[in-house]
Amino acid sequence: MNKKLYIIGALVFSIFAVIPLVFSLYMGHIKDATIITCILIAVLAFLTVEYKNLKNKKGK
Repeated sequence: MNKKLYIIGALVFSIFAVIPLVFSLYMGHIKDATIITCILIAVLAFLTVEYKNLKNKKGK
């Protein structure tokens, strides 16, 4: 995964995750917003770890 693909993946997922997050907050569903935020953080963390692992493997 190159840097461009990492940024595009993170950006696209963030855009699609922020829409339900904002809607949940607007409607007052704090539980739903918390779950969506946890999923967003987990996926972005996974993308970051995978990007760093592949970057380190290419350097060796």
